Amino acid sequence: MKRNLVLVGLVLLLGLLTAALPAAAQVQFESTGGLRKVRAEGRAEIVSAVDLVARTTGTVKAGTSITITYDAEVVNIIDDDNVTCVVTVGTCTVGTDVTVATVGNELTLSFVNDVAFAIDTDSITVSGVRINVADLAAGTTRVGATISVTGDPSGNRVTFTDPDLYVAQVNASIDVDFTEAEKGILTCDPPGAFGLPDWTFKIKVTELFAAALTTEGQEVADSADATEVENGTKLRVQIKGVPLGLEVRYDGTTGATGVLALTEDADDDNPAESDAANSTLTFNFDVTASNTGLAEEITLNFSVADTNNDALALGPATLTASVALTPIDNTTADDPPLYTIISFKTNLKGPENVVGVADCVTNLLFPWVVNVVGYDSGIAIVNTTKDPFGAAVGGAVAQSGTCTLTGYPTDGGAAVTYTSPSVPAGGATTLVASGVTAFQGFAGYVIAVCNFQNGHGFAYITDNFGVGAPSTAQGYVALVIPAPQLDPRTAAEGESLGE
Repeated sequence: MKRNLVLVGLVLLLGLLTAALPAAAQVQFESTGGLRKVRAEGRAEIVSAVDLVARTTGTVKAGTSITITYDAEVVNIIDDDNVTCVVTVGTCTVGTDVTVATVGNELTLSFVNDVAFAIDTDSITVSGVRINVADLAAGTTRVGATISVTGDPSGNRVTFTDPDLYVAQVNASIDVDFTEAEKGILTCDPPGAFGLPDWTFKIKVTELFAAALTTEGQEVADSADATEVENGTKLRVQIKGVPLGLEVRYDGTTGATGVLALTEDADDDNPAESDAANSTLTFNFDVTASNTGLAEEITLNFSVADTNNDALALGPATLTASVALTPIDNTTADDPPLYTIISFKTNLKGPENVVGVADCVTNLLFPWVVNVVGYDSGIAIVNTTKDPFGAAVGGAVAQSGTCTLTGYPTDGGAAVTYTSPSVPAGGATTLVASGVTAFQGFAGYVIAVCNFQNGHGFAYITDNFGVGAPSTAQGYVALVIPAPQLDPRTAAEGESLGE
């Protein structure tokens, strides 16, 4: 009996001693992020703030660290300005009680001193964090952030209602529509002045979410450290394949919705002239006004001309246009993990055809030419650039040139070619398949490219099996193929040929 009383006494004494020890209070934070929309092409995108609001009263002990691990690298300078710590009792001074550091994609809050948090009123907020969204895996639609705790020297427990958060929604930034010039350029009759409506093309840029295009001021306002931001979004328009001597001019914007405005870089040459064959001409634009609460659109207008009147030397070409968000930051492993400007990975909308340049030629299709087993074919091509109308009232301009005939045999064999003598204005050239080495034993179709406009062709086929005169004969008019640079044969609506 005495032994039992002693044991009971010891248990009670242990209970009293335990009750006298300070309690290891649990601090639970309600953790929230947000689905801020960010540009999929961006290397320095601001994600949503991470808010930690105390839902229990307790103390985070010195030596404890809270780490936020983002899905991609943190690329801006993270300092005291990025963290707000609010407590109603005691102090929570960032830089003294709590320090901030980033390594790679981790942001760590280290508690140097004990910090007491009261329920509901006290909190920590981490904001203004920029991450390299462009290095996320292709197809990523959301950016995550995971919160964890290390240290905890006194056994004090720090927990979070949701340690796994989303902090951004990844979106493509812009859509671009290209409107091709209504009329292509002929090297023998180029547009000699800007502003002619047939030789203008348009590029419409549409935001795919409200803040895809931003000004420098808007980026500064969202940044914890304004000195990190040197520009807002920029656009680069490139016109490629521009032949020697042709000029392209930017003519301003139309059709803007909201307040969206683009201003051409003052350093651009406008108009810009090609100084070599297949040149690339570049136009740069700053976003100078944008409503970040509205998805907006704007149309950039361009025109082409040959003000130097040297288009006869241009040759056939196809001008294409593309649009990209800039500046482009081609980072390498040796680059420091810090971007001091808004920048983007390589991105292009386009290229799309905007202007075609064609030589002054005639393309003729002879669908069936044959010289086998007693059959023979004759071809005649006339140059009708001599007419009674006169150039002043829209008549032809006298031209001369050769015709190159290329035959494509039905057996899939190698193509054969023949070049005619020069055909003067008002003249003609003729041939019989059996009399031209290239077409002896040939059966298939022939395309003739004549170095003059307004060419027309006729063909006839004979069957020489009869005795004396041919037993049958059939003729047809050649079909005229429009210049592919101006009217591509791959057009979705199919091919429509004239005579």
